[in-house]
Amino acid sequence: GPSAGVPDAAQSQLWSWVTGGTLSGARRDVAAARARLAAAGWRDRDGDGLLERDGVPLRLTMIYPSTSGARHTFALQAQAMWREVGVDVQLDRLDPAGYEARRVAGRFDLEIFAVYQDVTPSSLTQTWSCVAAANPQSNNKIRWCDPTFDRLVASAETATDPIVAYRSALLRMASEVPAIFLAAPLNQVAVHARYSNVQIWPVKNWLSLWQWRVRPDAALPRDR
Repeated sequence: GPSAGVPDAAQSQLWSWVTGGTLSGARRDVAAARARLAAAGWRDRDGDGLLERDGVPLRLTMIYPSTSGARHTFALQAQAMWREVGVDVQLDRLDPAGYEARRVAGRFDLEIFAVYQDVTPSSLTQTWSCVAAANPQSNNKIRWCDPTFDRLVASAETATDPIVAYRSALLRMASEVPAIFLAAPLNQVAVHARYSNVQIWPVKNWLSLWQWRVRPDAALPRDR
């Protein structure tokens, strides 16, 4: 859509200088998903619409905070799409403290999580690295560790052409599929025309808010 893209990997809209401004995402293919599940032994043997293997239904639990309306919407949409391929996803909408406790303990099958990213892909190491996987305080709660990905990100920091190196790292992540990347929102900010000296920071829009000024010739009564 006009306000977000679907990425192949954990790539931000801020990284258009690396990606070329395109977020393609994997094509939705229900038939291929069903075929892969069947190859792994998951089949609907009793005709109830749910897959099972050795008598055990394919049932997963997804956690997310009750305070996020956006994540609740994502959860409902994802639940419906998984149901199409025979996967029963139970939604567990938790209070923030309970959600964080479950995340830290690793007591979940699926979670919906969001992060702010820096203007350079080098920040990927904060979450998607072996160092982060070994750190209980990091956001890498799934403990994903891929030395090849780490090497590609590290090489990009000193490469003559970092764009090629970063693209290789993102392609590696896309091929490994450590997570399903739902959306990369476009940073959209509306500012009234009466303001001057406006600077929008790419990560946190409000950092320079204290420097904004109302132009005297455009001031509204409430500005005086």
